[in-house]
Amino acid sequence: MSAPRLRFSIVTPTHRRPRSLLRMLDALSEQTYPAECFEVVVVIDGPDTFDESLAMREYPFRCRVVNQVKGGPAAARNRGLELATEPYVLFLDDDVIPARSLVEQHALAHAEPNLVVIGPLLAADETRPAPWAKWEWTTLSEQYRAMQAGDWTPTPRQFYTGNASVGADHVRAAGGFNQAFTRGEDVELAWRLHDRGLRFVFNPDAAAKHLARRSFSAWLSAAHDYGRTDVMLERIRTGDDLPGWVKREFQGRHRYTRLLTRSVLAQPLLWRALPGCGFAVTVAAQTSGLNAAAMQLCSALFTAAYWRGVAGQLGRERALELTRQDPAPRTAETTA
Repeated sequence: MSAPRLRFSIVTPTHRRPRSLLRMLDALSEQTYPAECFEVVVVIDGPDTFDESLAMREYPFRCRVVNQVKGGPAAARNRGLELATEPYVLFLDDDVIPARSLVEQHALAHAEPNLVVIGPLLAADETRPAPWAKWEWTTLSEQYRAMQAGDWTPTPRQFYTGNASVGADHVRAAGGFNQAFTRGEDVELAWRLHDRGLRFVFNPDAAAKHLARRSFSAWLSAAHDYGRTDVMLERIRTGDDLPGWVKREFQGRHRYTRLLTRSVLAQPLLWRALPGCGFAVTVAAQTSGLNAAAMQLCSALFTAAYWRGVAGQLGRERALELTRQDPAPRTAETTA
């Protein structure tokens, strides 16, 4: 089956990742989809002279590079959206390596109007990935397995702009990305697309490999930000403090993960020593071949950091109260 000749603007924000960005652009040069059917808009977020050398490179597709004052990923994607000239926009991050058929598979998946297509972000080919990167890949892989198996259908929660496409006019009509969000801005937009009647689909063949080369501290910082922005998002959507699925997932965590999280919330000074100790123990566990223990520890640390973000937005007492509440009944919207 040949893909319909849809036309895409590929929007990629970038910040201090020139090597991975070049790998991503080189992979786009090898696509099975005709190069004349897509353009690439790279938005360099923050002062950088990299745009000068990038502009000198030649690609089979149209490539535009712009530099903006650092404003974060939401602002960079909005800038890219302003410059996009094609009917569909495909968001790719600067640390993903698209498979040769990625653009073609996104085109195939848009079999009807008003769709949002989500492609998987798979583990990169690295000989010794960090344990927190392995944990992240494993967690995402389980989501992809469940969607592919039909255990549940994709929701706005799976709209990661590392690899997703949608009609550009839909994003513009929804108001673009909310620049008040420094993390989770993609999911916040996805809920507005959902409210406009768009349907989310998962195409496992629209694949990209995610390099995920974050430091341990950056990974924990991201977890903290997700907790903070989940509160912001839920207040915008429903006026509540946290979505029901967060409370359900917490109650299903290992008892030691729940204990650690509540201890960190009740005694904030514990966190001063925890990341350093957690890093050493996690790396030692993986080095010793205790992969299950390393993954469990990563899960516990990520959960504790997430709830610290929740507490930063709601206050410690309210966050502790939420960890003790019975979760709300499961609804169709939150099945995933």
